[in-house]
Amino acid sequence: YATIAIICIFVYIIGIPFMFFSFLSSARNRGVKQLWKGVGNDENKKQWWLAHARADAEVNNELWIEPKNDTELRSRVMHYLKKRNLRNHKAQTRYGFICEAYNEHTWWFECFELLRKLALTGGIALIQPGSVLQILIGLLFCAFFSYFSLTLKPYRSRTDGFLYNLCMFQLFFALFMGLLQKLEVPIFAT
Repeated sequence: YATIAIICIFVYIIGIPFMFFSFLSSARNRGVKQLWKGVGNDENKKQWWLAHARADAEVNNELWIEPKNDTELRSRVMHYLKKRNLRNHKAQTRYGFICEAYNEHTWWFECFELLRKLALTGGIALIQPGSVLQILIGLLFCAFFSYFSLTLKPYRSRTDGFLYNLCMFQLFFALFMGLLQKLEVPIFAT
């Protein structure tokens, strides 16, 4: 049974987030390098793609800074093409369930979420069960993930982001109360 358990750990627990990330990354990068290679040194094609990237940034209320050299131009156009690939109806049909709740700049956040769940359930369980250290690491994980969410703002819907952080606060509060109980701190003086 131990061999089967180890195989399942790699296939299920590590394999699914990795598989989701590789599918999304593959869909996002599909054909981008070949398209740019086809542009070559044609200045008209470069400007055409740059105009599309600029228009996309304006539509999405993103800050646009004109590229100063060919490297920046290539970077901006390729970034636009990658975003466009994930908006494609085929990519949305296949992988939309993974990334539809998140903003385009955090297309990978569901993979991060799966790792968060792993860390807060399986990872914490392996650290000195029943100890103060285990609770403290759980508190640090909750604070880190909440901070990460507050700075990145990964969710399209503000209410989803609010609910996520409310849940992180709830977990933090439950762990904090567990810490106080473990340390035998009188919570309510009688």
